[in-house]
Amino acid sequence: MERVAAGELDYTVKIDTKDEIGDLARAFNAMTTDLAKAKKELIDWGHTLEEKVEEKTGEIRKAQAQLIHSEKLASLGRMAAGVAHEINSPLTGIVTFGHLLLKKFPDGSQDREDIEVIIEQANRCSTIIKGLLGFARATSVEKGPVNINDILNHSLNMVRHKADFFNIKIVLNLDESLPPIKADASQIQQVFLNMIINAADAMDGKGTFTVCTRKVIENGNPFVEVEFTDTGQGISEENIKKLFEPFFTTKPVGKGTGLGLVVSHGIIQDHGGRIRVKSNVGEGTSFFVRLPFYEG
Repeated sequence: MERVAAGELDYTVKIDTKDEIGDLARAFNAMTTDLAKAKKELIDWGHTLEEKVEEKTGEIRKAQAQLIHSEKLASLGRMAAGVAHEINSPLTGIVTFGHLLLKKFPDGSQDREDIEVIIEQANRCSTIIKGLLGFARATSVEKGPVNINDILNHSLNMVRHKADFFNIKIVLNLDESLPPIKADASQIQQVFLNMIINAADAMDGKGTFTVCTRKVIENGNPFVEVEFTDTGQGISEENIKKLFEPFFTTKPVGKGTGLGLVVSHGIIQDHGGRIRVKSNVGEGTSFFVRLPFYEG
């Protein structure tokens, strides 16, 4: 009893008689076996509890990070809505008078080239402002049943004859049996065009671009998943974490505003879906867009 009390629960009393002492020994051994089993279950339950606590803590941290990100986007939206129009007006004046000044200087002159740079940069600022307005503006949408494959085909037809796609092989693996999704077709097309153009930029206009559609189940709920895969240079793990931050871009200066994915992320979230990214540096990148089925 002293050894069991000290924690040696695997200790057994070796008495094998048929008298009262034997009965006591067998009862004692059964008790220590039950105690050992109960202790093991308690330890296992403690480990399970630790895992559950760790899992819930991770979920809370993820929710906090999403909340902080949403607050940042909301702050940016309020800022954009407040100043975009004020900035756009003088930019329009700069571009207009820049074009008027161009007429005063001959082609090839240094003055003309300098003015062209001014116009180019002013137009770039206007593009950024337009992106901010699109990001900040709470536009009304009309969601209804739409065919995801039709939107993809229409989006690809809009770009496949552009110079950037001449040396890109486009591979389509579309599931024709997919049910419709509930969405605003124009907004979803905006997201898809952004994905397609980003892929072309990542491949420098040369490589293979694959688009797949499929049905997936997530947490018991059915979704349509669209996968955009390029054979470009890939994205580092560090940069993947920043992809959906406003103004972050890996494109050369002057080629991207860093707002396309932010706007796309907001549109997909508003449709009850999500965007996931998978990439290996030097091997390419895949974007996965999931949208819920239409429930009429």
